[in-house]
Amino acid sequence: MRKPALAILIVFLIGTLPVFISCATVDSTTTVDAGGAPESSPTISNAQDHQLKRRVAVARFSNETLYGKSVLLLREADFLTRQAADILVARLAETGQFDLIEYSDSETLLRAVDNRAVPEIGVPADFVIVGSVTEFGRETVGNTGVFSRTKTQKAHARVNLRLVDVRSSRVIFAAEGTCSAESEVGTTFGVGTTAGYDSTLNDKAISAAVSKVVGNIVETLLEQPWRSYVLEVQGNSVFIAGGASQGIRVGDRFAVVQRGRLIDNPQTGVPVELPGQQVGVLEVQEVFGTTSADETSRCLLQSGSIAAGDLSRYFVTEVQR
Repeated sequence: MRKPALAILIVFLIGTLPVFISCATVDSTTTVDAGGAPESSPTISNAQDHQLKRRVAVARFSNETLYGKSVLLLREADFLTRQAADILVARLAETGQFDLIEYSDSETLLRAVDNRAVPEIGVPADFVIVGSVTEFGRETVGNTGVFSRTKTQKAHARVNLRLVDVRSSRVIFAAEGTCSAESEVGTTFGVGTTAGYDSTLNDKAISAAVSKVVGNIVETLLEQPWRSYVLEVQGNSVFIAGGASQGIRVGDRFAVVQRGRLIDNPQTGVPVELPGQQVGVLEVQEVFGTTSADETSRCLLQSGSIAAGDLSRYFVTEVQR
């Protein structure tokens, strides 16, 4: 009787072994939404084909986490902050709506933002984005059963972004994005997938966290008025900063605005610029330059006048429709 029973048991185990293997073997990678701003922006999808590009500087991210404070992880943490800035630049570039500049001296910029002294350091942009990785962590969890074993690796990231108006040093928008990424592998009866340290999870978690906030950053930037500046006046010809890289084309019309008076706000202690007054209308005649750094446009002063003297009193913006 024992031999038939043993034979039946062996047949049963052989028949059910594939079922155990197929059910318990795991090999997957997922990205988990941990909340934050939406990835898409209605302004991005509804943007006009011809739109003037705001000049935006993106600083390197700072590391505000405990991750990387040890010597062993310092290089990896530095890589994470560089990667976060690179991902943000790539996401903004994909929209085609901005003239982007990478600003390398992030420490000086952060101090200037805290001291409301951004105009003093000469950032060549109208807006600057400063960011930080405020939370990052890794964990590995393993489960061992009678016949199976699984291993789950997780990476969690949180990033903060601040959008700063260079002219006023004012933070006009702040956002936070949080996401996690995980991968799971497993074996049953020694059959299945094994894995070492999965460094791609860092990339996925950081990328997803940045993507969570970029939509609202773009929305806020496009709501800000485009500006340029008067460089020189020669009779009725007015030369302004900016050219093709910012979307300026021959035939475009702009308003010349005389800046309002700067007064101190006793409630906040911050200087406030009063609303300016339109003093003329320009029409672009020619566009010069080869890069965003040296581009200029020659305009015809169609109406109004620009007084000689200090041209920094004026700025150029889109004509109100």
